[in-house]
Amino acid sequence: RVPAKITSFGGLVLRPWRRSVSLPCHVVGAPQPRREWLRDDRPLQISTGHNIQLMESGEVVISGLQRADSDNYTCHAENNIGSDSIYYTLVVQVPPSAPVLYVTSATSSSILLHWKAGDNGNAAITAYTLNYRRAHADLEELTLSRRTTSYELKGLMCGSTYHIYLSTHNRLGSSPPSPTLSVRTQGQYPSVPPASTFLTPNSSSVMLRLHVWPDNGCPLLYFVVRYRPVNNPEWILVSNNLKPQRRFVMTGLLPSSEYQLQVEAHNIAGSSTGEYTFYTLTKDGDLPPPELVRRGQLGKPFYTDFRVLLPLLVATLGILGAASAFLLCRKTRRERRPVKETLDNQQNAEAQRERYYATIHKVALQANSDKIPETSEDISPYATFQLADPNNTLLHSFMYHEQAMTEGCASPPPPGVRYPNPPSSKSRRARRRSSRKTDAETDESDSEGDQLTSSRTESSNQLDANKARQSQYFIYHGAQSSTSSDISPMSEQ
Repeated sequence: RVPAKITSFGGLVLRPWRRSVSLPCHVVGAPQPRREWLRDDRPLQISTGHNIQLMESGEVVISGLQRADSDNYTCHAENNIGSDSIYYTLVVQVPPSAPVLYVTSATSSSILLHWKAGDNGNAAITAYTLNYRRAHADLEELTLSRRTTSYELKGLMCGSTYHIYLSTHNRLGSSPPSPTLSVRTQGQYPSVPPASTFLTPNSSSVMLRLHVWPDNGCPLLYFVVRYRPVNNPEWILVSNNLKPQRRFVMTGLLPSSEYQLQVEAHNIAGSSTGEYTFYTLTKDGDLPPPELVRRGQLGKPFYTDFRVLLPLLVATLGILGAASAFLLCRKTRRERRPVKETLDNQQNAEAQRERYYATIHKVALQANSDKIPETSEDISPYATFQLADPNNTLLHSFMYHEQAMTEGCASPPPPGVRYPNPPSSKSRRARRRSSRKTDAETDESDSEGDQLTSSRTESSNQLDANKARQSQYFIYHGAQSSTSSDISPMSEQ
């Protein structure tokens, strides 16, 4: 009988990530010992599909190593006589984690950086990589020693923004980059000096003291100089690349004149523009008279003042818009008015025509029982009549028109056709007297006799007048083949 013993040896096991590792556990003893694997003093969980497998020989195989597989593994063997155990410490090596980067200080041309290394991934750090770039420029890279914990970037642009990040390396790979820092070097675009310190006019020139122009920590690169007489809209270019110097004299000016000067100063951080108004001295070297200064101030055109030009422009646009809207409304009303008037005239004409024929109908019923048309639609457009010749049995017709035909539109009738003579004034007066008499006899039984007599009399007069006029507006159509036996009213007359 032999107590249980393990013939394998444990210890520290280093393996890179994504690889495999085998932990052996060979046992001897009689009777045959029982074997058990523990992970951190707890039974090792082995299941199908997991990256940990237990082989028949008793060894444990772990594939696809990850950082989480790093732990203490124990193999324990035991029988009735004794027991034994061995221990493994598995360390999975991975790439390092990102370092912590921060800025210590910055000047107009340098930035001082410090950092702290993160987790080395169970492997020694081999190097650092510092990446930086100026805004809108290309990326630059520096490789630093593994023992370095700070670095100063030098030779940078004044008043510029730089984006910086750091990476760590070991033999397994590189860390993710640190959070990007945006750092601006000291300095900014130039300021504008006052005219009292910058300009010194003379009678025919002006001196510019360029050395008093503030650079705000960034050296000036060049100047752009222009000028113009105060009433001249065109600028005169003196130089577009004037190098920094102590003084610059601009000549060719007129005495006792007002000028405008424009100077642009450029440095690496940007540019600034100063505009000045000055007067040259007289020929004798004296200051310009006060009235010239006042006249120059009052002589400026009003349209050069933006505070006056903007309200004037807005008011003009408003007036134009209101005028356009008024004309559009007026045009719309004018287009609608003729249509409405035409419809009203048609309705009034129809109403008058209906009243007229209704009046004729009432008057005619008092005189005889012949049928008189009640409306304009009841009138036949053709009036038939028979010629005076007894041997001619053909019927002829006239077309009735409510309005007079224009001259020359109707063709003349053939020879031998006679128009019925219009009734004379005596016959019309006799007919009116007869009508009054008949109306008077009829109105004895009517409670409203006076009013009916008046309306009938006026209708009769209008009918006689219309017949006299309409007799001139018939158009002769010649012989017709109609076999109608009706006798037209014209033939009865």
